[in-house]
Amino acid sequence: MYVQHREGHRTDRIGWLRAAVLGANDGIVSTASLVVGVAAAHSTSSDILVAGVAGLVAGAMSMAAGEYVSVSSQSDTEKADLDRERKELASEDESERNELAAIYASRGVEPSLARQVADQLMAHDALAAHARDELGISDLTTAKPVQAAFASAGTFAIGAAMPLVTALVTPRTALIPVVITTSILFLALLGGFGAHAGGAPVVKAAFRVTFWERWRWHSRPGSERCLALLSHDLNLVPQIATPPPFRLNHLERLLDTSETSDIIECVSRRVKAMSKSRRLTNLEALGQAAECLRVLAHPHRLRMVQMLLQGDHTVTELAEACELPTAMASEHLRLMQRCGFLSSEKDGRKVYYHVAEPHLKHILKCIEDRFDSAEGQ
Repeated sequence: MYVQHREGHRTDRIGWLRAAVLGANDGIVSTASLVVGVAAAHSTSSDILVAGVAGLVAGAMSMAAGEYVSVSSQSDTEKADLDRERKELASEDESERNELAAIYASRGVEPSLARQVADQLMAHDALAAHARDELGISDLTTAKPVQAAFASAGTFAIGAAMPLVTALVTPRTALIPVVITTSILFLALLGGFGAHAGGAPVVKAAFRVTFWERWRWHSRPGSERCLALLSHDLNLVPQIATPPPFRLNHLERLLDTSETSDIIECVSRRVKAMSKSRRLTNLEALGQAAECLRVLAHPHRLRMVQMLLQGDHTVTELAEACELPTAMASEHLRLMQRCGFLSSEKDGRKVYYHVAEPHLKHILKCIEDRFDSAEGQ
């Protein structure tokens, strides 16, 4: 009778532990980068919270989908190999026995004993024996897509919550350095926890995770920070009109990372776009705009534009809606056509008018928002 002793092996944790460490790593680094970027743009606490929660949810879903798809590829390959092995066992039983016996013999078992072991194992479960010893597939290491997806998504959410909560409880003036520092500590704790769960040396794993994740943080393109800065129209540089090179150097010193060249390039493009948008229109063009707006500044014409934004109409339909004689409605339409606001198209004996200037919808939207709300009050 054999006495079985208990052993604390942790190989069965490999599948979910790998996905969990990856998810938590990305959660900490991605959310910390996002929080620092939004905070650097002088955002409010609510802005930081919204951005952080959005990043947490989107990141968790992305990690779950990515893990499921990638591990499913591994699972599909394993299933394909098992199907192939099952067919070979059915058609070439003797060759498979010899193959299994050769595997055991190569591991140091006497050839005669190796053949005996192969026969007994194949009699018990031939496919499991070949899967384990020939293909290296076992119940402990087989791919589990759903388990990996949930492990990665859950730990991403936990990792992302750490810098987010830190940002919410930290005074605004010290938020950026505190989030960066605590995120490094969170990475070290994660490395130690992962090592402990896998039975590996804790200090070595904590150092490895901290070093490489910190390096990855500084070498990544900086998309989170760049997007956060641009989404706030460069509020980080409030007086952007004064020498841009000085302001961009200030931004580079503030970020103090090796990714600044990418961020500076991104910000520079935004600066150029802003500088173009701030150029004043010449007075001649403004005079033409004023003439067109003067034509539009009539209640019946505005009503006609409202109707035409919803669909094409004839002059009779527009005249009835505005309670005007047809001749007067035609004159209103002619003036707006001359300014390029409208155009017409003949269909049989009827002439249909439609909006030719796409920006009219924005002008009408401003008018409706301003005066409809005022009427409601």
